[in-house]
Formats: sequence, C-alpha cells, structure tokens
Amino acid sequence: MPFSFFLFLFCSLFSLSLLLYGYFSCLKREKSKNTCNKLLKLMVFRFPSFLSSCLFLCFPVSQMVIEEVSAIQENLEIERTCRESAEALASKLDRQNRSLKRKSMMLLSHISPETIADIDLNDEAEESEDLHASSHDCLSPQCCTSISGTVESKAYTVLTDLTYSIHSFTKEYLNTRMCSLLLKEKHDNTLLIAETLRQKKLLGKYHRVSQLAVEEYETLHDTFNLERDLRTEAENYARAMVVEQKKLKRQSQILMQSSSPSQALQDALSQVTRLTEELETKRLEHQSQIKTMEDMLGSSETQRELIALRHSLELLEEEKKECSNKCSKAELELKDLRFTVEELQKKLQAATNPPPAPTPPPPPPPPPPALPSTTNPLRFDHTQFTLYIINV
Repeated sequence: MPFSFFLFLFCSLFSLSLLLYGYFSCLKREKSKNTCNKLLKLMVFRFPSFLSSCLFLCFPVSQMVIEEVSAIQENLEIERTCRESAEALASKLDRQNRSLKRKSMMLLSHISPETIADIDLNDEAEESEDLHASSHDCLSPQCCTSISGTVESKAYTVLTDLTYSIHSFTKEYLNTRMCSLLLKEKHDNTLLIAETLRQKKLLGKYHRVSQLAVEEYETLHDTFNLERDLRTEAENYARAMVVEQKKLKRQSQILMQSSSPSQALQDALSQVTRLTEELETKRLEHQSQIKTMEDMLGSSETQRELIALRHSLELLEEEKKECSNKCSKAELELKDLRFTVEELQKKLQAATNPPPAPTPPPPPPPPPPALPSTTNPLRFDHTQFTLYIINV
C-alpha cells in the first residue's frame, strides 16, 4: 500500500474524531440544541459515505473493526429514531392536553358548581406532570451525557483499532518491500556471479589458446632460424668449393705450361677434371635444391600459417585484455552488490528481528574441459629436411 493511502485514512479518521468531539461538547454544554442536532445529522449522513470510502480504499481492514463500526452506526440510528419518536410523542401529548383543556373549559359552562367542587384536579395535574416528565426523559442532560459517553467510548475504541491496523499494515508493507528489494539484489548478485564465472572460463580458454599459439610460433621460428643457418652454411661451402676449383684450374694451367706432360700428370689432371665435374654437378644440384627449398618456403602454407598465427595471436591478446578489464569491472560490481545486500539484510533484521539465516556458499566452478590435441596436416616436416641437408 502506498504511503498516501495511510495519510488519507489518518486525515479522515482525524476529521471524524473532530466531528464527534464537537458533538459531545455541544451535548455537554447544552447551549445550542439545534446546532447539536445538525451536527448529529451531518455525522450520521456522512458516516456511511466515509465508511464506504474507507472500505473501498482499505480492503485489508479486519472484519472485527468493520462489524464494530457497523454496530456503532446502528446504535446511532436507533438513538436518533428513539429521540425523534420521543419528540413526536411529546408533541402529540401536548396537543392532546391542549384539546382536552379546551373541551373541559367548554364543558365547565354546562356543569353545576356542586359537581365542579366534587372534582379533584390534583390527580390530573400529577398525571399530566408525569406524562410531560416521561416525554422529556430523552431530552434530559443525564440522557445526553450517557449517550455522549457511550458514543465517545465506542468512537475512541474504533479509532484505536483503526490506528493499530494502520500501523500493522504499514509495518507489513515495509517488511514486504524490504524483502522484495533483498530478493532482487540477491537475484542480481547471482546473475553477476554467473557472468563473472563465464568470463573467467572464457578468459582461461583464451589464455590456453594463446599459449598454444605462442608455442607453435616459437617452434616455427626455431625451425626457420635453423633452415636459415643451414642455407648460410651451404652457400659458404659452395663459395669455398668454387674458389678451390678456380685455384686447381690455375694450378693445372701453370703445370701444363711449365713442364711437359707425363703419365702421372695426365692422370692427376684427368682426376682433377673428373673431380671438378663432380663438384660442379654437386654444386648445381645443391643450388637447385636451395632454390626449390626457397620456393617451398616462399609459396608453402607454412608462411601463411605463420602470418595467420601472428594475426590470431594479436587478436587473442586484445581479447584477453578486454576480458581482463570486464572481469575486473564485474568483480568491483560484485563487491558493491555484496555490500548493498549486507546493508539490506541488516535493515531487514532491524525491522523484523529474526534469527539470521546462513547464506549458502556459491557452487564450485566446473573443471575446464580438456582440449583435444590438434594436428595440422599441411605442416611441413622440418626434421626430414634437416637430415637431408646434413647428409648432403
């Protein structure tokens, strides 16, 4: 129930109590009878509408209070009808007495003086006085005082019951509102904890993927460095062989020009030429192999995978930073929500004073699923190539 409803109900009860107090004070003073009658009629006429409005706005009021108010209204109606009937009876008796007096005055002229002397007028006067006294009993101050005391006590009882009902309903409404706020905060806290756990799981997955990508990148980088070193050594060896070949050619030319050829020299020269041809063929084969390897390294999927892995590694690092920022923000919000929940629990305990119920601990997070070992079918086998280069 809103607070404005309780304010309206309290103001209506206060106005009713003022009307009752005015009526009772007028009855006690007995200065203005007509004013008291007007106030009584106004109170009787306005009280049903006030009661209906209270019943329409305050439906949860207890049945005992409604029955008590209805009983008071019925008593007021009965007292009003009794008073009106008493006034009507008194006026009727007054008219009858006047008519009897007129008739008796008319009959006195036809009765003899001896008959008039035998009539006792004291009994009739006493009877008329008794009738007048009985007709005016309801208008006596004692009757008005007793009626006012009864109505005042019943009205005070009704006002006390209504005030107690208003306080109880206000307290119940505040407790219900605090409970709803606490349940809402707990629900938000649960959702935030679930979101935090989900972000942590996602961050762990990204971390594992980034570690695998870094390991793959390091392996490819080591393989690339090894291949580059082997290529450099092969080129140096080829240069040394070319220099040695040129040196042998110059020496053979000098020997052929300086001395006459002999069989041994011819054999040596033939052996040198044969070795030179073999060396040249090996050099050409080695150069062709180096070119093929360069083409393979330039156009193979390994370079593309390396570039893609670098790009994915950068994206994973950015996502990791974003997830860490979100996780930190979620932890801060979780701390704030826990503080607000503790404050609301303290307020609710102060309002209702129940024993505090222990909060259940959050469920432990499930273990992360094991990542299946992925193999790349397009990955180049560097070990076989390294063994082949060493053998050559």
